Formats: sequence, C-alpha cells, structure tokens
Amino acid sequence: MSADSFVKELVVFFVCGCIHVYFNYSAQKTGQDFYTKHSEKSHHIIYDIVHENIADNYKWDWIRDVIIVISFIPLLLNFNLKFLKEYIGLMLTIIILRDITINMTILPKDARCEKTDSFYSNIIGDCYDKIFSGHFATVFILSLLYYSYKYITNIPFLILWNSMNAFFIITTRSHYTIDVFVSILVCYVVYDKDLNIFKLVGK
Repeated sequence: MSADSFVKELVVFFVCGCIHVYFNYSAQKTGQDFYTKHSEKSHHIIYDIVHENIADNYKWDWIRDVIIVISFIPLLLNFNLKFLKEYIGLMLTIIILRDITINMTILPKDARCEKTDSFYSNIIGDCYDKIFSGHFATVFILSLLYYSYKYITNIPFLILWNSMNAFFIITTRSHYTIDVFVSILVCYVVYDKDLNIFKLVGK
C-alpha cells in the first residue's frame, strides 16, 4: 500500500467518522425532542411481529455485545490485513447508509432505554437509531467475509450464529424486526456489489 493510498483511506475513515457522529447525534436529539413533545398525544404503540409473539428478554441485552466480541475471534486468531481493510470499507458504506436511514424515520424507543447524551453513545448508537440494525450488520458482514476468505465454510453454522444474533437483538427490544430485515438486505447488496467506500472514493 502506497503512502498516498494510506493517507486517502485515513481521510475517508475520518470524514465518515465525523459524518456518523453528527448524524447519530441528530437522530437521537430529534427522536428525543419529538417523542417528548408528543408524549401526551400518543402512546407510541407499534405492532412488531416478534415483539408480540416472543417473550421480552430485555435483561439479556448484554448478550448482543458478547456476540459481536466472539464474532471477531476468528479474525484475531488468523489476522489478515486485506480482510480487515475490506471489512472496514464495507462497514463504512453501511454506516453512512444507516446514518441516513435513522434520520428518515425515527421509531419510538423502548420505555426502559435512557438516552445518555455521551460522545460514546453517538458512536455506537443510543435509543433512537432503529432502521437499520448496526449490531446485526457488524456480525453479518463479518460472516460473509469469513465465508469468502474460507475462514468459516460451514454455512449452517453461520446461519445459526446470525439467527441467534438477530433473535437477541429483537427480543431484547434493542430493535424492531424490520430493522434486522432491512439490515440483511442492505448488507447483502453492499457485499455482493462490493460497495466498499475505499474503492468507491478511489475511482
């Protein structure tokens, strides 16, 4: 990798990071202001097929983060810089798309979610960044690349792992079912069409 290429990718990463923090902050603030203002006019009841039919697992919310950490183990055990660069490029594209969608339609948060107003929450998300799920995207893109790079070629296992991730994301009320469904579609298109932001900017 040339010095010019490295600098360009570093700049792209920094710009995407700034855009992400701003748009995430915007979604959280807009959602909080809107639903606080209209709290007396609406009960914010939304029908969700999984929420209505599967028990509330809110107390297991931490499992979502554990799944993400475990998902990175194969890469850490067999580190590949090309893999990491491709993963970051695809995820930056997904994050920018997500920053746009979470500001288009802001769904109500779970009543137990408390907005924190911290810089950290503007990076990883807070109560109002619903459509679409970044937690699911993080693991799903990893899974697609693991299969592509032949790290893990057991398709039933990858399907089971991602299904378990989706289950905890939805049943802990971190997201609605539509958030995960849209995440699957967006991730697959970005991966299949190789919409890697590093490559797109470099054209």
